[in-house]
Amino acid sequence: MDVSGGLKKYFDRNNCLLRLSGEIKNPFINAKIETISKTTLCFLFAQLRNSYESVTILCRRGFPQQAYVLLRSLQEGYIRICYILCGGEREAIAAKVTEYIEYDLIERKKMLHSVEKNKELDSYVKDKWLEQKDELLRSYKEIKERGGLWPEKSIQWLCDKINLQSEYLLYRHFSSFGHLSPRTASGRVVVNEDGVGLKVGLKFGPTKEKTEIVPVLGLAHRYFLLVLMKLSLYFEVQANEGLCWHISLRADLPDDIRKLFD
Repeated sequence: MDVSGGLKKYFDRNNCLLRLSGEIKNPFINAKIETISKTTLCFLFAQLRNSYESVTILCRRGFPQQAYVLLRSLQEGYIRICYILCGGEREAIAAKVTEYIEYDLIERKKMLHSVEKNKELDSYVKDKWLEQKDELLRSYKEIKERGGLWPEKSIQWLCDKINLQSEYLLYRHFSSFGHLSPRTASGRVVVNEDGVGLKVGLKFGPTKEKTEIVPVLGLAHRYFLLVLMKLSLYFEVQANEGLCWHISLRADLPDDIRKLFD
C-alpha cells in the first residue's frame, strides 16, 4: 500500500532532501580533516541518512506510529552531533568523538557485571564473557584514568549541557509513541462510567490519515536538515542553492544556526 498520493508535496520535499544529501556526501568525505572526528561524523551522517529514508518509507506505507522509533533515533543523532561540535575547537571535538567511540567500554563493563551476577546464564555464554574480563577491565581503567569515556551522558544531560531542553521534551514524546508507553495508550483508551473502550475504532494495518503522517515527515525533515547544516559548517562545505531552499521552508530552526546560513 502506498498512501503518498494525497500527500505528494510532503514526500517530494523529503525525497528532495535525500537526493541533496547524496550530492553533499562527497564534499564531506573529501574535507581536509584527517582525524577520528571526520570518520565518526561521516559514519553518523550515513546512518542518520538511512534513518531519514526509513522514516519516509514507513510513512509512505502508512505506518507513521512505527516511524517514531526511527524519528527518535534521528533526533538523538542530531543532539549528539550538537554536543560533539559545540565549542568548535578541533582538538576538543576530537576528544569528544573519542569519548563517544570508547563509550562501548562502559556498555561492555555493565554487561560483564550482569553476566557475573546471573547464576542462571548459559555456561558457554558466561565463559566467553569471562575470557575477556581482564582485558576489558584493563582498558576501562586506562581510559578512566586519563579522564576519557562518555560516562552516563544521557540524552537529558546532553540537552541540558547544550541548552536544548525543549528537545528532551520532544524526545520523551517520541519515546512514548515508539515504545507503546502507558502515555500512548491513555490517548487511545477511555475509561468512564460506561466501561472501557477505545476512543477510535480498533484498526489493523496502514493509515492514510494526514494528521498522523504529515507531522512525522515534517519532524524528520527538520532533524535531517539540521544535521546537514551542522556538518556543512564543520566540514566547511558551502551551502548550495538546494540546501538554502530547504532552510527557507522552515521557521522552526534555531536562530543561532539559521543566521550562519543567511
